[in-house]
Amino acid sequence: DVTDFMKVFEQELAKQPLATKDYQHDLAFGQSILPRYYADHQDILASNLFPEKNFSSDQIMVDDVPLVGKIDSITVLAADSKQVHVIDYKTSNPDSKSADLAKGGVYHRQLLFYKLLCDNAKAFGYTAVSGEINFVRPSAKTDQFVHRKYEFTDEDVARTRQEITTVYQHIQALDFLRPAAEKLCGECNWCQLLDGSTIA
Repeated sequence: DVTDFMKVFEQELAKQPLATKDYQHDLAFGQSILPRYYADHQDILASNLFPEKNFSSDQIMVDDVPLVGKIDSITVLAADSKQVHVIDYKTSNPDSKSADLAKGGVYHRQLLFYKLLCDNAKAFGYTAVSGEINFVRPSAKTDQFVHRKYEFTDEDVARTRQEITTVYQHIQALDFLRPAAEKLCGECNWCQLLDGSTIA
């Protein structure tokens, strides 16, 4: 019930390395909004069958790229067909997040990454068919809780796989240490490091 829900929040908050002022602020803020959130979302919370599912030790490989991660919540949609719905909770104000929430935005891509985790973790055995971004803080403009659901498409998954592969290749090649020539001043320590004597 809501009493237990709030007790868990207070216990977990007490474990965080916060200054006294920050702790008191966060405690008061949580106590003001979380009972409302609980009342509005009991169905989601009750069906949360895999809370904070950690995929960090599953040795997941997608196109020869190792993937790890933790998903806030996974709900089983159909036990017979092994289909699940992934949820990521956000604590920020949703009013400034329209670009992130758009199809192809950073939150959409985050959920697609979670789909790849679920689908390729052999020990997990479920397929993610949909996802959701769920804000636990109400909108400052409307005072309503905001959530956005997405159905995963083959096209979106293929694009995400390609992005992951491309980024991984850049990381492996240390491309992030080689900025474009026009971005170099030629005088600072960083430029001297990049003169060819240290980085090929």
